[in-house]
Parts: sequence; C-alpha cells; structure tokens
Amino acid sequence: MKKKIACILFAVFVIPMLFGCSSATNTSVTSEQSMEEITTTTTATTTTVATTTTKAVSESDLDISEYLLERESFTGTSTWYYLVVKNNSTSIIRLSYNAVARDADDKAIGAADGFPIVLGPGGEAITFTFFEDVTGVDHVSRTLTLEETDKFRPEISNLEAEPSINKSNVVVTITNNGEKAATNFYVDVLFYDKDGNFVDCSSEKIDELLPGASTAKQIEAYVKYDSVKILFSDAQW
Repeated sequence: MKKKIACILFAVFVIPMLFGCSSATNTSVTSEQSMEEITTTTTATTTTVATTTTKAVSESDLDISEYLLERESFTGTSTWYYLVVKNNSTSIIRLSYNAVARDADDKAIGAADGFPIVLGPGGEAITFTFFEDVTGVDHVSRTLTLEETDKFRPEISNLEAEPSINKSNVVVTITNNGEKAATNFYVDVLFYDKDGNFVDCSSEKIDELLPGASTAKQIEAYVKYDSVKILFSDAQW
C-alpha cells in the first residue's frame, strides 16, 4: 500500500511522520497561482544550542534554518518545529537532536526528539518534530548530535525533480539520472509564501526508480503558497 505523508498530519499520524520531509538535493520554483488564506502561524525561532560531535564534524559545517508552525489537530492545537539543514562539509554527516519548547519567560513548556537525518557532502534536508498540545512557544533550545558515518546511499543525489505547480497541489516528475536504481526514498515539497517564509511541507514515498526512468507524484498543498523547494530523502532513516 502506498504510504503518503503530509507534514501537517498529527495525532494518529505521528509514527508515519518520522519518515518524510528530509533530503539530499533540491529544486526551487515559483507559483503563478496560490491557494486560499493561510490558516497556520509561521514563526522563525531563536535558539540556545549545545552540540555533541564525533570526529571532525561540527555545527560550523552546517547551514541551519529553523521554523515553528502552530497547527490545529483532532485533539487541539500543537506546535511543529522544523530544521532545514545543509551540509557544507566534505563528510557524510548523521544529525539527531533533542528540542525543548520555551515560552517568553524561558520556561520549558514542551520537549521532543527530532528524527535523525543523514547528509552527504553538499546535501540539504528537512527534519522536524512537534510539541503535542503546546502553544505559545517563543523559542526553542536544542541539542544537536553530529557524527560522521558511511551509511549513505548516493543514488539519491542523481535524482532530478521537475515540478508543475497548481492551486491545490504540486505534481512532481522525478527522473533517475544515475546508473543504479534509487530505492526507498521520499520526495519532499517545502512550501513558501510570497515573502519567502516557510509555511508547510508534504512528502510522498517512492519504493524504486530504475536508472533512466521517470515517475510523477501529486503532492497536496494545504496552505496558500507562492513557491516550492523539492528535496529528496533516504527513507531508511
């Protein structure tokens, strides 16, 4: 059965959440038409950071952007925390983290572990977690754990995405330009508004794409948006 993941899903969809919205390559395009009014709140976070590393990697090797989105769900309103990470080093890096949500008085009001990601040299990824039934988050303190690893499948770096943007979805055509089959990966679509603010992400799993082959996936858009970035992720993580 096809497993489809939208990053806004919550509650009973928490376990599938752990498999989508991270990447190794990206494509950015701009929409000529947008959806209706955005119903989510987007807030850039400020953080205090502690980092544990092994070998020669450090946070200075990464570009990290952070976002908070408050979402309505079946049980109430919760806050999602996203990290978009780019690896500027020549190493393969595995990243995991713990996040603590804090209010304006710096009081801890929620905590969660983020799903680990693996980035090859030059790779970019989105990873996320959420603070269940927590609102009023002013900032997030996070602890990163970074380590060098050899557990990386370079086939994902040979994928190419061509998006067709529509009012309620993005149709992404994926082509494998490599010499080996790409298996068990996700195509992740990051949505941005007209001011370049991150407003959502959605993912679709692909089991296998043979060398030279193409496939198309329809990724639903649940918010108003103006442009998208396409990322690919290894689903084994």
